[in-house]
Amino acid sequence: MSYHALFTSASIGSLRLRNRIIMPAMATRMAEPDYTIGERLREYHALRAKNGCAMNITEFVAVHETSHFDCTPALYDDKFIPGFRTLAGEIHKYGGRLCPQLWHAGRQTTREQSGFDPVAPSAIALGPLWPVPRELSEEEILELVESFGAAAARAQEAGADAVEIHGAHGYLVGQFVSGWSNHRRDTYGGSLENRARFALEIIRAVRVRVGKDFPIIYRMSAEERVGSPDAMTTPQAVELAKLIEAGGVDALHVSIGSYGDMWDMIPPIQHRPGFNVHNAAAVKAAVKLPVIAVGRINSPELADSIIDGGKADFVSIGRAQLADPEFIRKAQEGRAEDIVKCIGCNQGCIGRYGKSPNGVHLTCMVNPRCGHEFLYREKPAAVSKKIVIAGGGIAGLSAARILKRRGHRAVLYEARPGCGGEFLLAGIPPGKREIADAVNRMIKQAALEGVPVHTGSPVNEDLLEKEKPDVLVVATGAAPVIPGIPGIEQAVLARDVLTEEVRVGRRVAVIGGGLVGCETAEYLTSLGKDVFIVEMLDKLAPKADSYKQHYLGEYIKKYAIPVYLETKCTAIKLDNAGTGSITIRDKDGKESHIPADTVVLAAGYRPQAELAPLARIRNIPCFVIGDAREPRLAIDAIKEAYDCAQEIE
Repeated sequence: MSYHALFTSASIGSLRLRNRIIMPAMATRMAEPDYTIGERLREYHALRAKNGCAMNITEFVAVHETSHFDCTPALYDDKFIPGFRTLAGEIHKYGGRLCPQLWHAGRQTTREQSGFDPVAPSAIALGPLWPVPRELSEEEILELVESFGAAAARAQEAGADAVEIHGAHGYLVGQFVSGWSNHRRDTYGGSLENRARFALEIIRAVRVRVGKDFPIIYRMSAEERVGSPDAMTTPQAVELAKLIEAGGVDALHVSIGSYGDMWDMIPPIQHRPGFNVHNAAAVKAAVKLPVIAVGRINSPELADSIIDGGKADFVSIGRAQLADPEFIRKAQEGRAEDIVKCIGCNQGCIGRYGKSPNGVHLTCMVNPRCGHEFLYREKPAAVSKKIVIAGGGIAGLSAARILKRRGHRAVLYEARPGCGGEFLLAGIPPGKREIADAVNRMIKQAALEGVPVHTGSPVNEDLLEKEKPDVLVVATGAAPVIPGIPGIEQAVLARDVLTEEVRVGRRVAVIGGGLVGCETAEYLTSLGKDVFIVEMLDKLAPKADSYKQHYLGEYIKKYAIPVYLETKCTAIKLDNAGTGSITIRDKDGKESHIPADTVVLAAGYRPQAELAPLARIRNIPCFVIGDAREPRLAIDAIKEAYDCAQEIE
């Protein structure tokens, strides 16, 4: 497919872009602890420009010292110009364009993060766990307006090609625009025109400093979705877009959500691809400016259809370029089937978004090189070694492919009839098909890259004697924990339920409320079963990130799935007809008997690495990775596989 619309050039103001694909601002925490730009952030952006991205919009850039997050860049002082100049040079070297996003957090920060008490248009906290901000005076407002203009001038001096004013996602500019967060009674509050005054003054201040030919983009949230009647909605956003257009910007970037609604702002797999495009189309119909669409645009087919259908002039493709920095190049070269797709798992881009300057920064589950571009280079192996990989889950598949690319003689053995492991099962519950597609792609790529794969073949002492490997990689995953509950032999495993290897009755008890248990309950509910969950802890899926917990909670609430927290299953009794009950005991010691036809066991996993001692006995160097080392998330398994494959010389 040629994607004719997507790969035509187009302009934002006086700036001509080589195609219609923009990398949007995404918080990375890759800047240095002093808020300057170093090698990590520079290499991250340069790689996407090298592979064809038309313009890189940086993550939010602080325009004032009162607005900081850990390891995010700043432009409130001339000392930050050299870092941006070097970044601009790297992006220009590959034909790309640089656009810093100018930002102030407003109330969406804390003194611990910025060193200052948060400020806002009104003294209204974001929520019960957030501090009440101090209301800005008119004098302070004018100072902040000027800080946006000064930061834009520094960006221009550094060689940037445009700037974006961050008026979306509930940060300071968006706080002024929204009736939900702005209750002022002066000229900056009340009507939409008044609430937009701060944004319009910023646009004027920027224009004065950068001149008429330097492009200014304005990013906006078309909907806030916070449950308040005063929050921004699409009809209001359309009217705001008209005001912003009249104010003198060169393009509108139409996003969605705020900190009050993170689930739409960084949409996970539960959102369909392109879910927010209709908002961009609504704005485009009302203005004459170029409009940029964003929101889970994760395939070139979808991106091209948006441009070709006239719904937007440009598309922001962010997380898809984290998953595969060669996304654009592969699409241009007719290799779309080779693109490693973003599946909206949010494990690396937001699920691990850490606070420590030396800790966790943005990365990607399916691309562990993301954020480590300047460190990870697949060097050819010094000596080609024969390496046996035991286990064909995502850890084993990932390690095998990288080892093969580096020149090792990697061969993979999987005990089960097929590869994919537990992650393949994660693609079975409702709305998770993209996960299964990703695993199947990994299986296909291993074959295409020439990795010999033997299924139904467990690694044992006889096989090691036959293969005589130089190195053994143990990626055998984890085995289900079988608790000592009377009657436990009558239970079935969650894995066997998901693969339909066992029959399930009408009323099903799921023992274990971790991620596997909850998603198995989702799956069974989708089949029309009456399901209830028994969990010993005080919350469901405690190890899952906030996104998964949110959507699990929404699903359980929607389908009224009974949940027994801080409760133990103490006995299982099913008769030959498959009917019976389980006995549960709550935290107060009260026992109850609940009818059940089937009991599904999802009580956790234990590492399955029995091969490691065998390798040591035979003096075979051995690496244990993924769940065989410790049951965790997929992002840990793939990262360990990558590190292991890089380490073996």
